[in-house]
Amino acid sequence: MLRRLEVRDCTFRVSERRRQAVIRTGQREVHTWVACTLITDSAVPPDEAMDFTYNPCHTPTFTRLCDCAPIWAASTC
Repeated sequence: MLRRLEVRDCTFRVSERRRQAVIRTGQREVHTWVACTLITDSAVPPDEAMDFTYNPCHTPTFTRLCDCAPIWAASTC
């Protein structure tokens, strides 16, 4: 069963220097993270939850899945 984490006060971080290295070499490496407060893990996301994604070759930021808008912070994810 796929579980989801409910987190609050999210800040999305991307190391641009390491992102450029990933693009240049094609080698995957950790260069992004989300600083947040863990609330709970749940099978059902809260109504205000936001789905997001990240692809270093497409954009230098995390983006919302619903409209591809860049995000840097969120109250609930």
